[in-house]
Amino acid sequence: MKIRRTLTIVLALVLSVSMLAACSPAETTSTTAAPSESSSGEGTTSEANPVAVSEWEIPVLSAVTGPVAFVGEPAAWAAEYAAEIINADGGIRGVPVKVEVYDDEFSAEIGAQIASTLVDDSIFILGCLAAPVSLAIGQIVYDAQVPNVGSYSYQGIRDDYAPYVYGYMSDSEEGDLDMCTMWCDKFDYESIVFFYTPSDSSQSATKEKFEAELPGAGIEIAGYVEIETGTLDVGSAAIQALNYGADAYYIVSRKDEAAKIINELRDRGVENGEQIGASFAAYDSGLIDLCGENAEGIYIWNKLDPTYSGEVWQALSEAYVADMESDPVFPPIRGFYDSMIALKQCFEELEITGDPAKADDERAAIAEWFYNSPEIEGCQGTFYWENGKMMTSPSVFTVKDGQFTAVE
Repeated sequence: MKIRRTLTIVLALVLSVSMLAACSPAETTSTTAAPSESSSGEGTTSEANPVAVSEWEIPVLSAVTGPVAFVGEPAAWAAEYAAEIINADGGIRGVPVKVEVYDDEFSAEIGAQIASTLVDDSIFILGCLAAPVSLAIGQIVYDAQVPNVGSYSYQGIRDDYAPYVYGYMSDSEEGDLDMCTMWCDKFDYESIVFFYTPSDSSQSATKEKFEAELPGAGIEIAGYVEIETGTLDVGSAAIQALNYGADAYYIVSRKDEAAKIINELRDRGVENGEQIGASFAAYDSGLIDLCGENAEGIYIWNKLDPTYSGEVWQALSEAYVADMESDPVFPPIRGFYDSMIALKQCFEELEITGDPAKADDERAAIAEWFYNSPEIEGCQGTFYWENGKMMTSPSVFTVKDGQFTAVE
């Protein structure tokens, strides 16, 4: 496995060098002076702003145990993989990166406790994974003025804590709105039932977005059905949805709940899978395993394209399959990887030193850079942050012959 990982990293580095060589001077990512030995001896950096640390310690919060560990563990893997790529290419300003993963267990209380212990000594924090935990730590990182890329997936929270919080992926509600309007237009649906988890702030934000925008697109929300995480029996919820008499059903719940809803709807008379639309939170091969033939024809979108043909993504995918024995289908894989690559570009452009005496100024500079960043070349193309929002495009799929198939 180590040999395969090494070969993958070497391939990714060769590709990265080729990509940089092809860029014009205006497109290159580093603005640092030519490297020279620093007076501290702790990295090869510009003489004007030598690095003051022997390694960059980057805390990464993710739910590697608990109900969303199936996503949290891949996210942590992506951050560690990115650090390996960066270090194999000489680190950041000649200094290696060390990722330290902290398990918040998908608990707002635990996430807040971890963040409270980290902010005094951290120059940057990556994660957490999910909106409920981000709500708990947002105030903490803002008060401490520590830049934090996490699951800040709607503009309200980014405005409240600007410029110290940013989303690691594009906004859920905007992607859901684009997916839903496209899907309804394709099949001439005029009314939908909306399934969501009210305790999830991101899903609630999507509900508000739909309420504000869908009527203008000629789509009525016939009714809402609430599904909490961990619900075992959704039969009554399916009956409630069917009683609304809508044309179609849109689900923003996570995989396990979404699979139960899909099965109940299909088993209770929804004949065409295309009448069911689902959010990126349910995009997982496990969804098809749980639904079997009931998944055929459903529409779903994702914040990454697992079939993306770019060579950097293909190298990442090969390493992921070797380590995790499954395909990289979860958006946080892209988000955590790209955030680490952005961190490298940020630190090099700003000539960050890590000197504790400069911590306040450097945190502020990092915060402003991320809040409205330049373009960055990620594992699935170019991205950037605008007012803390990561700007990327959604990918839409349907299930055909038991596989997610991209919709043109």
